[in-house]
Amino acid sequence: MDIPENLVVWGDKGCIRRAVSNALRNAVTYAGSKGPIRVRTGFRPVDNAVLLRVVDSGDGVPEAELPSLTEPFFRGAEAQRKHPGGSGLGLAIIRNSIEQCGGSVFCANEKPRGFSVTMIFPCGQRGE
Repeated sequence: MDIPENLVVWGDKGCIRRAVSNALRNAVTYAGSKGPIRVRTGFRPVDNAVLLRVVDSGDGVPEAELPSLTEPFFRGAEAQRKHPGGSGLGLAIIRNSIEQCGGSVFCANEKPRGFSVTMIFPCGQRGE
């Protein structure tokens, strides 16, 4: 993890903790054996936002499922087959938690392989 010291995220600590822990848990569950899981951060000056990305090295998800991933109780066919018993709430909890902090969430397949959850938080620079 590489997080610059001068970044300050505005939001509820419990919501942020819930979102990040769910993203990490999903990465471990669905792709933990496929390679490293990375947490990356960045600052987007255009809208004064901090980006926090959890990126795994797994197989990703079918493109057609991407728009539904953050809907409550949605589980794609492959996820159901490989990991029976899940509730389909992990990514919905992430979205709800980040939206409560005024942010947003995007899920994407990485190239050539992997999956990422990007959480975007409103922020300020330390000292503001």
